Amino acid sequence: MPRAVASAFIIFALAGVVISALNLVDISRVSTIRDASETDVVALAARLEHKHELPPSIEVEIAEKLGAQSAENASLAATYLRRALAKNENKPFAWAYLAYLESRIDGELNEASATALKRSIELCPLCDPELLKWRLEFVLFHWDAAEEGLRVAAFEGADVLRWWYLEYDYLDDVRDRSEQAGIPFSLYQRKVGSNVRPNEIPSE
Repeated sequence: MPRAVASAFIIFALAGVVISALNLVDISRVSTIRDASETDVVALAARLEHKHELPPSIEVEIAEKLGAQSAENASLAATYLRRALAKNENKPFAWAYLAYLESRIDGELNEASATALKRSIELCPLCDPELLKWRLEFVLFHWDAAEEGLRVAAFEGADVLRWWYLEYDYLDDVRDRSEQAGIPFSLYQRKVGSNVRPNEIPSE
């Protein structure tokens, strides 16, 4: 896949996730660190390295901030995210973000990344349009490495985006970019058909 086309697919932040973390002085206080420096966040993570009883929400927040900073911090971010998911696994957005981090660590869609993505799909197959878009573009970006089951699941979500959320312009744009990259987008659209409505699927 051409680099210019591939780069158009990747989404580095999951929609709907608010980035916040612990106050750097008092870990009992939570404050927004959207503009915090990478050095400050890494220092905070180092201080909390052995504190395994942190609330999952705090660990997810730290992972979000670390993962957004640089590839070098992806492994540390994934560690915090795995801890959070071990305590509360019912987080489809967090599983999707872990899939992204695992692929960022290895530079490709590996087994750990695919497993995390499957878990996200199991928990929220059709329930959130932004997550459906993210997973579709993530699979398209890693098309050659994605197994058939993941491809079909991503296009089942795309089908819901079409007939339930009426995302025609979005899908037309993604289809054009995909087919320019040699991905048979239209063929996969014809292969799937969703027979349930998103409001019938419980959300997170």
